[in-house]
Amino acid sequence: MKNVVENLVLREYERLLQTVPGACTCALCKEDVMVYALNRLQPHYVATPAGEVIAGVEMEKVQGQADIAVALMDAFRVVAAAPRHGKRATKAR
Repeated sequence: MKNVVENLVLREYERLLQTVPGACTCALCKEDVMVYALNRLQPHYVATPAGEVIAGVEMEKVQGQADIAVALMDAFRVVAAAPRHGKRATKAR
């Protein structure tokens, strides 16, 4: 079982990262951007390699790509406004 949207978001993240001035490239910010975007996109799970190919082709159509790009650009903005990197963890009381 696989969510094909994850691979598409990762690929689009790598492409868009070069167009976002000042975007942090640390692992934590990358993960936060990916999670934020994925939580705003509808998942598309498949169980077979053939299903993965068909779903991938469907998601790569113009509207699917636009939805992914919008979710990622919003995620870059939100994460940049409140990055978690460099912050010390606080103990719960």
